[in-house]
Formats: sequence, structure tokens, C-alpha cells
Amino acid sequence: MKISLTSEMAQKAPSKSKLLVIKAICVSILLFFISASGFSQSFPTAAVSSNGILQLPTTEALATTYTFDLSYLTFSSEEAMTDFLRVRCTEDIVFRAFTSENKGIVSLQRKKHPNWTVADWNAALESALANQPLLNN
Repeated sequence: MKISLTSEMAQKAPSKSKLLVIKAICVSILLFFISASGFSQSFPTAAVSSNGILQLPTTEALATTYTFDLSYLTFSSEEAMTDFLRVRCTEDIVFRAFTSENKGIVSLQRKKHPNWTVADWNAALESALANQPLLNN
């Protein structure tokens, strides 16, 4: 059996380029959810000192994103944890909560400071957290 499209049906059918875009979007969404499920395993870990200052590991190459443990802190809700980290963000350092694992995520705006070393970023973290350390009040 041969099926042919009328000219009206052919005009309503999506073009090959539209189908490729739709497929690319679907694949991107799928990859996002797959990567989000293993989120904390894919980034190196930073440590929080006893005085609440986050420090990047000095024995590893500099990364853009790190996770860090927040299980030592107590939060009344996921929103409280998110707010706790959000107020500590700077122009160069962005904190986010990974509430399901009781972890924080720090992203460094490395494009703004391409020549900074781990030591430079650790100094920036110390400065950013000096007045608001990662400690319960």
C-alpha cells in the first residue's frame, strides 16, 4: 500500500530540521536528568574548616564546581538551607543547596579570573565567608 501526502498535509508536517531540533531538545533534557541523578559524584569535594570556611583541595587540579558536606548543620527546611547558602554568594562565587543529599555546591566564576590558582580561590572563599561562615548561628 502506498501512502501519499496531499499538499495540505505536507505543509503541516514538521520539516526535518524541526524534527532534529525537537530530538536534540529531548536528548538534552534526558541527559540533564541523568546527570542530575549522579550530581554530587561528578564534582570534586571541598572541605569546610572548623571555623566554617570552605577550602578547595590543594592536591587536585582546579575545578569550576565542588560539592561540600552540610550534614553537620541543622536546617528547619529545604528553603532554609537554600537561603543559608544564597546569602553567601558573591560576584565570583555562587553557592547552591543540594538538599536531597544535605550538601552544598560551590561554583567558581573562573572566566572572570582565568589566572587564579587554587590558593587565590581559597583566599576569595575565606574573604567571602569571613563574616558569614558555614556555621549554625
